[in-house]
Amino acid sequence: MNFLSLPLFFQTLLLIILLFLLLLNLLDLILGIKRKIRIPFILLNGLTLAISFFVLLFLKVSLRCQIDNIPVSLFVEFLAICPLWILLLLLFLLLFASLSGFLFLRVYTKSKLTPNSFKESFDSLDSLICFCQDNGLPCLVNKKMNDFHIEVFQSRLLNGNDLWENLAKGKINGEVISLNQGYNPIIKLKTGEIYSFKRFLYKKEEKTIFEIIGNDVTSYYSLLEEIKEKNDSLRRLNKRLFEYGEKINQLIIEKEILEAKRKVHDDLGKLLLVTKKRIGEAKFR
Repeated sequence: MNFLSLPLFFQTLLLIILLFLLLLNLLDLILGIKRKIRIPFILLNGLTLAISFFVLLFLKVSLRCQIDNIPVSLFVEFLAICPLWILLLLLFLLLFASLSGFLFLRVYTKSKLTPNSFKESFDSLDSLICFCQDNGLPCLVNKKMNDFHIEVFQSRLLNGNDLWENLAKGKINGEVISLNQGYNPIIKLKTGEIYSFKRFLYKKEEKTIFEIIGNDVTSYYSLLEEIKEKNDSLRRLNKRLFEYGEKINQLIIEKEILEAKRKVHDDLGKLLLVTKKRIGEAKFR
């Protein structure tokens, strides 16, 4: 049994598998060149790609010629008339080579530290980071810091010293709010995000490097505001309770005075009644 004697469904399935291998090898080759993989891998991948292409081409041509009853050269028809197990073995080897190359690229990409991978990792950080020289010239700036500078100052970050001076003195546009200035500037963006900035100094030999880092403290600051509001509410409640306690004390004092007055009044009334009674008795005598 060979390729041409297979049912049309299996012939189509084999051609689809070959097309998949061709695309996978092409992807491996492009990624390998882009990632600057070693030349032996590129050559092996290119060879696998070429074999997949010609096998697909020869089988497709042989199948078309058989359908149209057109004679074709033995060289082109060889793969179509050879034993099926040879063709399947070739497909298995091509599939193994393609998948191995793809897996190798994934492992290589994750384990190999390149300038691009370092920059991608640096840009993916949640913090705003800028390293600059003592004259303010930026050495390394991540994407979020650049985006922040564009939003706040309408320009890309070109001088780290100017950035820190503007943050420390609150020199920002009207849509952005400076919540704190000085050594720990806090900036609130118009989106509601709040960033706390700090600057660190690093010295190595005769070089001086400054690091400006901004951390997202939106949730922390919101929590502080919530705690502050609750403290204010508790302070007001405590003040009302104190005033209420003062009123209670005043009421107690007034009640005691009233009780004392009532007692004096009762005693005085009793004394008057006794006096009146005694005076009356004295008259009858």
